Amino acid sequence: MTNILLIDDKKEMTTILEMLIDEYMEDNNIEEDNYNIIVKNNPFEGLYICEKSDIDILFLDIMMPGISGFEVLKEIRTKELNKQPVIIMSTALNDKETISKEKEFGANAYMVKPFKLDTVEVILDKYLNDIEFERFDIDDIFDFEIIDDENEDNKNDSFLDKIFFKSYEKLSADEFLESYPYIEDDLMNFSEELDRVRFELLSECDNEIYFKDNYNTIIEFCDESIVFLEKFYELSDMKELFEEFKRILEMVDISNLSSKEELIIGKFVEAIVLDLFDWKEHIFFKKDAVDIYYINQSFADSCKGLENIIKR
Repeated sequence: MTNILLIDDKKEMTTILEMLIDEYMEDNNIEEDNYNIIVKNNPFEGLYICEKSDIDILFLDIMMPGISGFEVLKEIRTKELNKQPVIIMSTALNDKETISKEKEFGANAYMVKPFKLDTVEVILDKYLNDIEFERFDIDDIFDFEIIDDENEDNKNDSFLDKIFFKSYEKLSADEFLESYPYIEDDLMNFSEELDRVRFELLSECDNEIYFKDNYNTIIEFCDESIVFLEKFYELSDMKELFEEFKRILEMVDISNLSSKEELIIGKFVEAIVLDLFDWKEHIFFKKDAVDIYYINQSFADSCKGLENIIKR
């Protein structure tokens, strides 16, 4: 039995990765009884599992709250475990400094988000074979240049990439709202609409979003959000993110959507809606956000992952 652990604070990312691993196993005639995928969206819980269980392969996100993937990586590599796992770092930061840190702290390979089946195949082809024949060495580092080639088409100048890597001058909620003293009515309308959408989408059993049933609700929410955000010069990038989000959703062929694809798309929509709800509360009501732009990177990251899945 091969134990595979996924650690990422974003549920939509672990859902996608789990699907890609299952797809690889199916394509290679590996029975479900021969592998076990464990998912942890809390990095501390993931670290505990790694310490208490014999994990063969760990897919580990870098940017997580509370403890970073680098810290988890260092913890694992410095502990005396029954078995040191193969560790594959997953990140949106495909730069030399990040890659250098991954090697330094003991990672064996890395994947750049959004995940692609080709990259998962390259990594699993190597390490499943090494594990089966007990050839894995903790110091074994995958040829990072090959992975670079696999992910080269992730490097582009798209709007989503520009927003993800854009540096903003910090602007607190209080400073931002000082410029807009007369938006109370519009704000309440936007807030009520977001509350309604959140309730409609997440009130189903197990909080799963049924994308087909709620497609029109989501598109209408995008349109209303775009109109609301047009009132704020400082939120022009966020308005464009909504336009991009809507464009990506309109690419979906609902009539040919499988239940698995619907589940994954729903996870991305859920992540975006919950992020927006949290952002709205901290900007317009609690007014305690030290930077109004903190949501843009997460929003862009979710849109990139969603687009990648829809284009598959």
